[in-house]
Amino acid sequence: MNRPIPFFWRSTLATLIVLSAVSCSDPAPNTGNGDGGAGPGPGPGPGPGPGPGPGPGPGVNPAEPQLPGTTGMWARVNPGTMEDMLGVWGTAANNVLAISALEVRKFNGTSWIVGPMVPELEEGTGHRGGAPAVRALGGFDAASTFLSAVTIPGEGSPDAGRGIMIKVMGMTGTVAMPMRSLYAQGIWGRAANDVWAVGGDYAIHWNGSAWENRSTGIMQNADLQDVWGSSESDVWAVGAGVYHWEGGSWRQVEIAGAGATNFLGIWGSGPRDIWLVGNSAAQRWNGMTWTRHFAGTTQILRDVWGSATGDVWAVGDAGTVVRWNGERWYGVTSGVNVTLNGVWGSSARDIWTVGARGTALHYTHTADNGGGPRNNALGPSTVMGGGNGVRITAAANAFSACVRKADGTAACWGDNRSAMLGDGTMRTQYTPVAVQGLSGAVDLAVSQYHACAVKMDGTAACWGTNRSGQLGNGETQGDYPMPQMVSGIEDAVQVAVGNAHSCALLRTGQVRCWGQNNAGQVGDGQTTNRGFPASVNAPTDIVQVVAGFGHTCALRNNGGVVCWGAGAQGQIGNGTMTGINNMGLPVSGITDAIALSAGSNHTCAVRLNGRVLCWGNNASGQVGNGMAGAPVAMPIEVAGIVDAVGVAAAGLHTCVVRKTGGVRCWGSNTAGQLGDNTMVNRLSPVDVMGLTDAVRVTGGNDFTCAVRGNGSVVCWGANTNGQLGRGMTTGAQRLGPVTGL
Repeated sequence: MNRPIPFFWRSTLATLIVLSAVSCSDPAPNTGNGDGGAGPGPGPGPGPGPGPGPGPGPGVNPAEPQLPGTTGMWARVNPGTMEDMLGVWGTAANNVLAISALEVRKFNGTSWIVGPMVPELEEGTGHRGGAPAVRALGGFDAASTFLSAVTIPGEGSPDAGRGIMIKVMGMTGTVAMPMRSLYAQGIWGRAANDVWAVGGDYAIHWNGSAWENRSTGIMQNADLQDVWGSSESDVWAVGAGVYHWEGGSWRQVEIAGAGATNFLGIWGSGPRDIWLVGNSAAQRWNGMTWTRHFAGTTQILRDVWGSATGDVWAVGDAGTVVRWNGERWYGVTSGVNVTLNGVWGSSARDIWTVGARGTALHYTHTADNGGGPRNNALGPSTVMGGGNGVRITAAANAFSACVRKADGTAACWGDNRSAMLGDGTMRTQYTPVAVQGLSGAVDLAVSQYHACAVKMDGTAACWGTNRSGQLGNGETQGDYPMPQMVSGIEDAVQVAVGNAHSCALLRTGQVRCWGQNNAGQVGDGQTTNRGFPASVNAPTDIVQVVAGFGHTCALRNNGGVVCWGAGAQGQIGNGTMTGINNMGLPVSGITDAIALSAGSNHTCAVRLNGRVLCWGNNASGQVGNGMAGAPVAMPIEVAGIVDAVGVAAAGLHTCVVRKTGGVRCWGSNTAGQLGDNTMVNRLSPVDVMGLTDAVRVTGGNDFTCAVRGNGSVVCWGANTNGQLGRGMTTGAQRLGPVTGL
């Protein structure tokens, strides 16, 4: 009987943290050939359970509908063994390897077979104690595939065993390399001469010909379990602590709120999008800060892998399978009730997970219309998550606000003279009312006269006034008090609305816009209004789109920004004040933006280092350059902001969410919209009083709202149209809750 391979974990509660006012995700797909290596062994606890069951295990959120263009399911495939499967990794759909303690098996594209042959597992290594037990599996390609193992001492032996790294040489040969006391738990490779293995308090690196010790900086009791990186000098190792390799040594990284979490798996799509999983908690790195997310389960998660930023899978105890769809984690039925130890795929349409009692599950798409999983980075996600799935939006030039709830419905309140609340009426509402006929919403945007939403299936719907064709249904007249489908949009992931135009970001990274086009805000090279969506003449690697009164801006995957439309007040950010700009133009000097927000006539960007740049109209000091008056035609840094994770450019004011959960605002304060309990305009940022746990902020004409970490919504400022959601109209108000959500 095989001995269990021990590892240690500590429980902690996870807090659901989702959403931000802006998007900063890196959409780059996973282009590496390695995964995080195999997960750890079965560990202590109640064991794998009674065997196959209904899944997905207790505490898991119910499954959601499949994403646009995909239909898939998990199916059990017999691997030919009843041994506990400890990890899975591969290099192609027909070269998938899975390990048990004493065996390696291969899926050849048709079935599981024994192999590659590993003589060391049969014969031992000449070291007292006999055959080794495999710990981990990983590498870069077929020529640089490695197993990690440790010898198991015989009964009564005082020897603790010895670590070995085994290089797999095709189907019939292996090479064993003793590693003294290293018992590697995770293996990952970026190139044939750049493979990492970690375990315990050690890290080693394969340079193409030999393993070298690179453990400098790792503390005692690090209990490292997995490793992943994006470059030679950007490697992460996780376990009881989190460590970052910076080219010469490891630096321990503290994650706020992580408590005693022991992380068991790591995967990323790029340097600005990395996931950690462990004791039912998931942490996400955006290039600047770690954000905690509730992973949709109370079970321990043991491994994580993804095909792209918006298609990430994690597996764990009791048959738990959860998936990140770009907005939140949700449970997926696995059909088993055993511990799942590893997950890996060759693509979004070919994914494997393995676990106890010979469990091997294969996820394939039973129908594929070419859509593929939606890339999260192409839709708003979170810089700093939170709010129990609540996403709030308000228009920079309007007197109303809306929230998209976690269940995909939406509610709005405030001014409704143009039917922009979508409740089937044109009556102003002082408390939230449901948007009629809208379900499955994944994004939402509202302007002074209309609003739009993107649905789970990739379609878009708009409502409100349509005099310039901004609803995208081919008409150019009337008010529509309920959602109307936008023609020709089938794979959208995000939406933005201006005063009288609308834009949708597609899964492909392209942008399409429609509606008013007098200043070129549609971006199609013309100045004629468009009743149907038109393709924007801009780069096709867009990850976020935002819209002001008459201008539009987009964040590129490389951190650059492009803008088009009205520019007479410097809104384009290229140093000019040209009134009409009908195609995307680069904003000067921005190369590391992670989030955008457009106000009425100004725009702001959060940089990777937490600083904020703004440009455009500055009548009330909303650009944040310490003065008010003349427009600013090129990005300028806001003084005193060094830790922003989200930004909201509003009418004549601007606010940021800080990493700490605080909010700071500047600009016009005529109705108390800055939240400092005065009505004095501010040329530099001031703290919003009484708000320390914000995860999202948005601004209207002269009011501001935020989502708190517990999911509640608070607003402050003007309330002449009931835009604060308090059931009445009043004058300026301090921070207080929206009722009825």
